[in-house]
Amino acid sequence: MAFTVRKLATEPIAIVTIMLPIEDHIDSLNDANQQLATFIQQYGPPFYIVADLRHVELSVSDILLCLAEHRHTPVSGLWDPTTSIFLVGMHPVIGIAIRKVKQETGVYMNWQPTLEGALRDIRKQLATPPRPFVLKPYLPMS
Repeated sequence: MAFTVRKLATEPIAIVTIMLPIEDHIDSLNDANQQLATFIQQYGPPFYIVADLRHVELSVSDILLCLAEHRHTPVSGLWDPTTSIFLVGMHPVIGIAIRKVKQETGVYMNWQPTLEGALRDIRKQLATPPRPFVLKPYLPMS
């Protein structure tokens, strides 16, 4: 299988390993997306997806194919708005991917050069309690 999904045992984190070219592995992409959707449903938000791109030669066409596939996929898995996505790797196209995905889908992706850095950032977020929303009274100006 070209895409592998590994859920960390005790944390709401899945690591997705990607093989390229994407056009040769569309079925695998859809299978991985379904696995992620199942994990998100089981573990609920917050859920973190780490896309491991450290060992691939990513291209702009890979990004465009992924986005094209997104247009035909229900909002789930990789595109679930309740997840946080981290891209891991040093390839220069990763920055283009982050901008293009944000532009096309509204989904913001985080970036870390190492898997350890991504996991550190995620664990820090998980350890930080959400700030409560406080509604301030409206005071009309006189």
